[in-house]
Amino acid sequence: MTPKKYLIIFIFLAFLIGCSDDSNPTEPENKTARELNIKEITVPAAMKQSNDVHAQVANAYINLANAFRGYSVFYTPPAGAKNLSKTNEDWARTWELDGLSVTMNYYETGTNFGWNIILNGTDGETTYNNWLFMEAQETIGASNGHLKIYKDGSSELETEWNYSTNSTGIYSFDLFMYSDENPEKLSITSLPDDSGELTFYKTFNGSFVPESKVVWTAAGAGEWWEYDLDGNVKDNGTF
Repeated sequence: MTPKKYLIIFIFLAFLIGCSDDSNPTEPENKTARELNIKEITVPAAMKQSNDVHAQVANAYINLANAFRGYSVFYTPPAGAKNLSKTNEDWARTWELDGLSVTMNYYETGTNFGWNIILNGTDGETTYNNWLFMEAQETIGASNGHLKIYKDGSSELETEWNYSTNSTGIYSFDLFMYSDENPEKLSITSLPDDSGELTFYKTFNGSFVPESKVVWTAAGAGEWWEYDLDGNVKDNGTF
């Protein structure tokens, strides 16, 4: 993904969180899109400060997962954005960015809300024609949803985030990375007391197989496992 695409993401999210919603182009209602219920995964201080390489790798994976929260940060919307339409809680906005026409479509149903972003034009490298760049959806009244980003100019997924929080506050997070021929997956479970576990998966023979796993306590002590391609434990230790 090019730097300009990342720029589009952040300007787009300005609309998602901070923009006003107009019933017509001259009478803004100052309504906003619903915010995604994305949690920050926190770990005990002892684990953060550990010199153990497996604890450090786990911290790096958790930081990667927390980068997902950047998609819900408050930003200032681009000046001069145009209102295309509004019907009840559904609306569309468009703006220009360095030769690209960026359109955001927001919707709400009885059970879900969500949005997508469509690109048209050229960024100097690629020409887009109604290309679906990114989309998200969350269940209204719950804390589960997903966000997807597609490969440049393609309908194939590049990255996908799935998240949920159950009634006891346990947060589950899956990150799928499809950037090459062998997709990878990161799964994290975080409990309210900051204990948790994560598993990193590689692709083998068309299926996800675990490569490593780390489990940690609320005090920051942990245990780790490494696996071979058949899913058998090949190494294990604690920190």
